[in-house]
Amino acid sequence: MTNVKKELSQVNDELSKYDEMLKTRGKQLEETMEQNKNLIKMLHQSKMENKAEDVIYAVKQASSGNKVIKPTDWKQIYQAVDELYPKFRNRFLKELGTFTEQQMQVCYLMRIGLSKTQIQNITNLSRVTIWRWMKKYDWVFLPDDPAETKAR
Repeated sequence: MTNVKKELSQVNDELSKYDEMLKTRGKQLEETMEQNKNLIKMLHQSKMENKAEDVIYAVKQASSGNKVIKPTDWKQIYQAVDELYPKFRNRFLKELGTFTEQQMQVCYLMRIGLSKTQIQNITNLSRVTIWRWMKKYDWVFLPDDPAETKAR
């Protein structure tokens, strides 16, 4: 009987060790899964930023001449800027409240760093209007967050 108790005790000790190992492996698995989720998020974000940068690059190229940008192109521009500067849309809506499509276009083009002449070439607005709006909407050039300031 004592031998059976001794063996039972040893088996219980082994089970306890296996239980601890199982818990440790479970935690490691959870951490690995979380890391994988974060890596996938970063990969998706990287792909989106590359697409956004491509759209913005195309707009900057178009700004050298009098090219008409279609409504579908504007949607891509807005989406690209929103992806690169996630807080910009909320700031835009807060600052302007009510606005026209042209004001929105100018602000978004300002946000990606186009000059007055480039904006004028794309929007066909008068030089005076562009100058006035760039002065009025100078908040567009402020960074969305402190980290962006360091990047510049």
